[in-house]
Amino acid sequence: MKEEIAQFHQLCSLIPAMTKKGEHIYIYNEKDKIDLFLCALTHGNETIGIYILNCLLKNPKLFEDLSIGFALLNTEAALQGKRFVERDLNRCFSFTTHTAEDQIAKEIAPWLQKSKVVLDLHQTQEDSLSPFYIFDYSEKQHAFAESLGMKIPIIASVGEFDPLGMPLEEYASSQGATALTIELGKRGFNQERMEIGAQICINCMELLQGEKFPRIKLEPLWMDHYYSYDGRELMPGLKNLQFVKEGELIGENLTAPHDAALIFPNYNKEEGKIMVRFARSDKKKGA
Repeated sequence: MKEEIAQFHQLCSLIPAMTKKGEHIYIYNEKDKIDLFLCALTHGNETIGIYILNCLLKNPKLFEDLSIGFALLNTEAALQGKRFVERDLNRCFSFTTHTAEDQIAKEIAPWLQKSKVVLDLHQTQEDSLSPFYIFDYSEKQHAFAESLGMKIPIIASVGEFDPLGMPLEEYASSQGATALTIELGKRGFNQERMEIGAQICINCMELLQGEKFPRIKLEPLWMDHYYSYDGRELMPGLKNLQFVKEGELIGENLTAPHDAALIFPNYNKEEGKIMVRFARSDKKKGA
């Protein structure tokens, strides 16, 4: 990972009109409004994003007519092979604590406020049946995801995503940006998923430069229910986007509250932490 981080900085330094802004951010062709802001390593052990950014930076003609930001965020956690050092960076955008990750959030926040579009590149802790978009729902963001020309599921959240704090994507959208989180499968390098992530970014760049793609209708799955860890455990091998039926056993005395896709099954046994989320095909709230 040390080599990939060094390559990121080297590639940025070789591009004319690219300016370093603090420890974690480079801006190409800076303007009052940033057309596109790309984030990687929001979680240090979700590393596919750095390979995507380095792939894009090797071909600056892709974005030569844009004002674009490249952010390599929790590099210290990445070097340690950890999700975060002190606190989950993707819960730091409520600005209520004072950790190393909060400092990164404060550094990036002004750029998110200036950005028209924000893409945050992530991976899941467990296997996923497909990459997927996830975002705080708005018709604008839904339409933008469809306009990217990729048949990828949408997971929509409405309201507070996590009581522990606001994610980057939710903060960016609250500041007026069109913001999508892109989940690219289980942590670790995967060539196919890397290429899918890079293609989404390229399509986004081309769209912002006037290219049009056939709009693909994507029906969201709506997150409406979650279980927190309380001593009971999930059964092994659950995957993101795996469909379960109402009442189906998913763990120790745990059953699905309704027909749904599983989102973010989490086998880390931390009291009170969210253990699994559920997303259903209609917007009706679960019991």
